[in-house]
Amino acid sequence: MDDLELLQTLGEDLTEPEDRVVARARANLMSAIEASGAVPRIHRAKRRWLVAVPAVAALLVAVFVAQSVLPSQHGGPAPAAAVVLSQLANTAAGQPAQAPLVAGQYLYDRSENSVVKESRPSTGAFSYEVTYTLDQWVGTDGSGRQAVSGGAFTFPTPQDRAAWVAAGSPALPVYPNSSHIFAPGGLSFPADNSGLPTDPAALLAQIRKPKIEGGTYGIRGDFVVIGDLLRDGNLPPDVRAGLFKAAAMLEGVTNLGPMNDPLGRPGVGLAVGAPSADPMSSPAGVAVPLSNADYASILIFDSQTSTLLAQEDEVLTQQDPCTQSGGCPPVGTLTYWQAFVTSGVADSTDQRP
Repeated sequence: MDDLELLQTLGEDLTEPEDRVVARARANLMSAIEASGAVPRIHRAKRRWLVAVPAVAALLVAVFVAQSVLPSQHGGPAPAAAVVLSQLANTAAGQPAQAPLVAGQYLYDRSENSVVKESRPSTGAFSYEVTYTLDQWVGTDGSGRQAVSGGAFTFPTPQDRAAWVAAGSPALPVYPNSSHIFAPGGLSFPADNSGLPTDPAALLAQIRKPKIEGGTYGIRGDFVVIGDLLRDGNLPPDVRAGLFKAAAMLEGVTNLGPMNDPLGRPGVGLAVGAPSADPMSSPAGVAVPLSNADYASILIFDSQTSTLLAQEDEVLTQQDPCTQSGGCPPVGTLTYWQAFVTSGVADSTDQRP
């Protein structure tokens, strides 16, 4: 047997590890990579963490420069995440400001959406994924239009589909095609956040107050609200830059490196871990390393423009006592995602800029 044949037989007697073992090992490896300054990369097709080896040397130089230039602070993200957030802040500061809307104009945006739901019939629980497209026009007086299309559903695993069939293939609630016109006050126009401070610490203090999205619940909540605010195309460039710097003050933010969003668009990913899908279960000020997290909240940005491409929630560990055939999404499942396709200013609720 030559060397090549010997390599081909290597590992034939090994069994596949359990999902929990793989997930913990993957997260521990990712944490170790973060500590060394290298960048983990998510390949959406296989959900495995890989190291972008050709970029490691350049990244280490960038991390060294960032640590020399950025002010020292207690906590905060890993160095690689601090570099990315600093770059995004600089990019955001250089973007042109959007002119304010005038009467008769509408803020328009289109998003692709997905959410994993759960059903628990007597024959056995199962999960299913619902996807839909949302077009929205909102005027300054709260009038406008919402149009929903799609409403398809799929199953995260073959076991979920089998459980659905065993339950008699019941009709599942989806989002039907629809279009609704709203009178003034029927929709919520994005809050006027132009008066938000640009100082990162002051911004973080404002984010944690109830007047902005009802306040937040811990670091994961801070991270999610920062993402929500960065969706607002009306924010002044200096406020957007301040939000990225505020994110750099959060402990536990992890750089996922180059990755594609759910629509296949390239971007850079940042994540915060949580012990459950409910951000309120994370005590305020407490970070959960991804190596110990059950879920990850992920924001994906266009590195060229700092535009938010998508928000995701991903399962990192299988939850006991659920099993993959019992309605509990398996490791790697995106339980929620929203991809922002386009936005702009429209002169009517029929116009798509």
